[in-house]
Amino acid sequence: MVWNMVQKHYRNMHTHCQVL
Repeated sequence: MVWNMVQKHYRNMHTHCQVL
């Protein structure tokens, strides 16, 4: 499983949402 990649992607989305 590529949990690291998923976590990074999830964090990126969360940050983008916060910016908006």
